[in-house]
Amino acid sequence: MTNSSWIQRNQSRDVLEFWSMSESRYPTLYRIAKDVLAAQASSVPPETAFSDCGRYVTVLRNRLEPEALQAMLYLNS
Repeated sequence: MTNSSWIQRNQSRDVLEFWSMSESRYPTLYRIAKDVLAAQASSVPPETAFSDCGRYVTVLRNRLEPEALQAMLYLNS
């Protein structure tokens, strides 16, 4: 079944199923969609979510690798 026929037949248009079927045809877009669709919705305003950044990035700790900073923010969210 092709992607276009799947869309025509499936009125609910399950996005996750569509991208699972499209993985071999669009591998890069599949990985992007998987990352984006896996993001959880949050009721916290972005200002609040990222205000903790100031606690981690200071004059004494200004050489943190981006991955380390991302992990610290993730663990405290």
